[in-house]
Amino acid sequence: MKKWMKKKSILNIKTIFFDSTEIKEIKSKKYFKELDLESQNEELEKLFLSKFISIEKEKMLYFFLTFNQNTIVVNSGTKKAEKQFIGYEFSTRRGYEGLKLYRTADGTMKSKLYSETKKLDETKVNTLIYKSILNEDISIDESLSKNVSSVELFKLINFNNYNFEKDINLIQRKDVVFKSKYELSPIKKLAKEIINGSTPSKQNANYWASDDIPWLNVPEFPKDTIFVNGSNLYVSQAALVEKKVRLVPINSVLISCTATIGRVAINRKPITTNQQINAIVCNLDEVYPEYLGHFLNMYGHRLADLVNNPGVKHVNLGVLKSFKIPHPPKDVQKLIIDEIAEIEKDINIKSSILKQKREDVLKKYLE
Repeated sequence: MKKWMKKKSILNIKTIFFDSTEIKEIKSKKYFKELDLESQNEELEKLFLSKFISIEKEKMLYFFLTFNQNTIVVNSGTKKAEKQFIGYEFSTRRGYEGLKLYRTADGTMKSKLYSETKKLDETKVNTLIYKSILNEDISIDESLSKNVSSVELFKLINFNNYNFEKDINLIQRKDVVFKSKYELSPIKKLAKEIINGSTPSKQNANYWASDDIPWLNVPEFPKDTIFVNGSNLYVSQAALVEKKVRLVPINSVLISCTATIGRVAINRKPITTNQQINAIVCNLDEVYPEYLGHFLNMYGHRLADLVNNPGVKHVNLGVLKSFKIPHPPKDVQKLIIDEIAEIEKDINIKSSILKQKREDVLKKYLE
């Protein structure tokens, strides 16, 4: 048991557990403080093991329940495409209020949802759902292929998180695993902390009254380099004093985590940022900021594959912290940094070629 509990995946979960509000509250209680250090550690280990086994048993149950099930996922599209797919619209025209069905010249309903005359029509969604419930083989007609997919149900549930939410998300998650001869480490191992940006209230003129501290947003990220020296926008010292923003230390790796996912920069001066940006303050014992910056600049967009929220994509802190990247020794990181720096000295190089050469360097040392 002790050997099993030392596995890296378990240690990562333990880190989350010991950082939880529940454990912080226990540590603050009088009875816990009165225990000696060994007894405190034993108490926490028992709590962790009990919680961990309970959560994993529940995960296993839901995995077995969903493993052999296929689910039909339907995306009707938006606006005009949606109306064409479902075959009707709601009319608000005076005198014609209500449901307006789309029909062909001979009166046949155009909907791809079902047929009025044929109960089991292979070109209609209702037939696929029926077959899915009966666990029959499903073949999706070409006319439905852009809107309908058959997905293994367990792939719509996130079993990776410590906190098992049991949510079914209709956007299938993708696995992101980088090919490398080196160990893959999560961002949280490479970071001292991660600072999420913020926007002080625009209604308080005090926060914007003077150009004291640069306040960076994603459109200001440079294109042909990862280094940024400031911003065209500023907040006042008052915004910092009143904790409306946090100062990001020099040489932090800035990554956009909302809407446009994976844009990267490294700040050469202390700055603040808006809420679209997370600033990774690097653990210099583990990683050079430039290596982390170059890797995320090339592959940070893959974070979007781990997000299955509808609408505007957002990478939360948990997803960012658990994102695993190749973690070579620091001497290899330095070789990558130096070689890319040499390439970037060519001021006439085209952006597309520069991007390819950066990627070639990363592959050369990491794969």
